[in-house]
Amino acid sequence: MISEPLPYQPDLFNVSIPGESLTEPKGKWPYEKPAEYDSPIDAFKYILDTHYNPVTFGNVTKSLSAGVPIELIVDIVVFAGFMEGKYTVDVAELIKPAFFLNLIADARDTGIEPVLFLNIEGPEEMSPDAFMDVMKEFKPEKHAMLMENAQNPVQEIEQVPVLDDTGFVQREI
Repeated sequence: MISEPLPYQPDLFNVSIPGESLTEPKGKWPYEKPAEYDSPIDAFKYILDTHYNPVTFGNVTKSLSAGVPIELIVDIVVFAGFMEGKYTVDVAELIKPAFFLNLIADARDTGIEPVLFLNIEGPEEMSPDAFMDVMKEFKPEKHAMLMENAQNPVQEIEQVPVLDDTGFVQREI
């Protein structure tokens, strides 16, 4: 069976050279500079100050009521602070539990039953409807072709020969 070529073929030679990041000027990114807050207490106060902004607090509350896990919100907010250069990665890991508990308290105070952790149980098979929805979104031409073929099915189906399933030893010569 011949498959269609992928719409995006990665160039195997257009990749980073090992150590290439060491040739860029130091301090190009905010997290490469000294952190704004060097203690976990100061970093946590910064997180709380930004969290209790009315717009931010409203968006987090809406996310919690929609079922977004607290673990995911904590990871995103804390990682964003690290990327902005507000604190180092070790301080970020130290403030995660405190922020997690703070969000649980906020959910309780606003009457929301929060989802605490991501619930990833393992690989599940994608349903045919979900597959078609994704295909319609990202490959509308192929989706249209499949839908057209589904409405006009081929009448004759080619018979596939059944192979002899006896093993080599059982065969007569």
